[in-house]
Amino acid sequence: LLSRHAGRPVKLVSSRDEEFAAARRKHPTEITMKTGVKRDGTIIARQCQAILDGGAYCSLGPLTTVLVGTFQTLPFLFKNFKYDGYRIYTNKPPCGAMRGHGGPQVHFAQDVQLDMIAEELGLDPLEMAVRNGLKTGDRSAAGFDIVSSGFRECLEKVATTTRWQEKRQEKEKSPQKAYGIGLGCGGFPSGAGFYFNRTTSAQSSVIIKAGEGGGLSVLTGASDIGQGSDSVVTQIVAEVLGLNPEDIHLISADTEITPPDMGTYSSRVTVAAGNAALNAANSAKEEIFEVVAEELEANPEDLMVKNGKVFVDGSPDIFVSFSEAVKLYQAKNNGAPLVARGSYSSPDKLSPTYSFGAYACEVEVDLRTGEVKVLRMTVAHDCGQPLNPMSVEGQIEGCISMGMGYALSENLRFDGGQTLNPSFLGYAIPTANQMPEIHITHVITEDPRGPFGAKETGEGSIDPTTPAIANAIYNATGVRILDLPITPEKILKKLRER
Repeated sequence: LLSRHAGRPVKLVSSRDEEFAAARRKHPTEITMKTGVKRDGTIIARQCQAILDGGAYCSLGPLTTVLVGTFQTLPFLFKNFKYDGYRIYTNKPPCGAMRGHGGPQVHFAQDVQLDMIAEELGLDPLEMAVRNGLKTGDRSAAGFDIVSSGFRECLEKVATTTRWQEKRQEKEKSPQKAYGIGLGCGGFPSGAGFYFNRTTSAQSSVIIKAGEGGGLSVLTGASDIGQGSDSVVTQIVAEVLGLNPEDIHLISADTEITPPDMGTYSSRVTVAAGNAALNAANSAKEEIFEVVAEELEANPEDLMVKNGKVFVDGSPDIFVSFSEAVKLYQAKNNGAPLVARGSYSSPDKLSPTYSFGAYACEVEVDLRTGEVKVLRMTVAHDCGQPLNPMSVEGQIEGCISMGMGYALSENLRFDGGQTLNPSFLGYAIPTANQMPEIHITHVITEDPRGPFGAKETGEGSIDPTTPAIANAIYNATGVRILDLPITPEKILKKLRER
């Protein structure tokens, strides 16, 4: 209404206090979980009840309630599953979708409980995870079809890198400090496979335009909010058409000229917009190859494109430059620019594919103060083929930071609906000097549905972080804390009660 009245764009800016008091936040969730296993650690059944504190309004709460149920069927295989979820309205700020969207809550419960089960059965929790992990071709209890899985390889890599067995059996000792190592496991969808509203549009579309001068314009509706999707789309088009990324002019998320995209959420952009870009680039390549084949008196099937040149495979010295190829296309099409389109919609209504990861955390606990220092996080992550490894590692590091806050310090306090700590003075997020050493291994799998085999990374990496920290604290101190955050006060209280 303000924008219509003013005839200009209007930007709404909230103060930090307003953000804490009124914006969407993660659902506080109370989970009761019962898991049935054989004596060898094979999971055979799961019963779970989750009660979500939804705050004052609906937001995406009903979906969050569903996802708390479905996400616990990743990354482990079990056939028998019952879930009851309840979302309660309360006089607090509303809750909605936050990174992981129900996954961090239920993965904390699941991985901590599996650590407890392994101890009771006298098993190694990592070996138990290997035994129960979802493999390529499996279907989870929630109906997730796994078309690629490097989960076992992730676990094996973490075990080797951390010297897992050695550190579990011979823990470092100190009179005033305790040291431990713990495991967290994760699996996450690479985007929802459905629209949330009725539409005839594809889930993502890309348009490529090429004209005089040889440069390319790529139009995508996908919005880069810092996760690096602009770079990924550019890389994909450049790879297919044999160009440098600098040759490509990307226009993204301009609703006046770019084609529709379902949105930047649900860890979907690399797979959805990436596949749309791949399809558009392949379409452009077909058009280019057709006119160049005629020029070189060759078959289109025998042509290749690399370093800005189109040539016959095996004869790179006989070529047509990409810019000249575009001119040939224009000459054959009455001067019209080359325009190619590509779209993508998930072949699976739940999600096209799923990422996997294993995270081992090493901690130091001060037995006098209860303070926890996260020393090291060793990560093996299967995101298929990482198209931009630096971006993937940045996503993992960001998830580790958020998972640390969830595990150890972040806690909103209320009194009668009033937020008592609406600032970063009272709401403690991890700072740079608290970040641990992070060792990341990319476990490469060839996913048949991702562009060049790529899968998600942006959210799935948060799920294993918190339980890995909690399990490491137990391994160090012998005290198990089941409510978050795990504060020094809670640790000291448990130590005194032993």
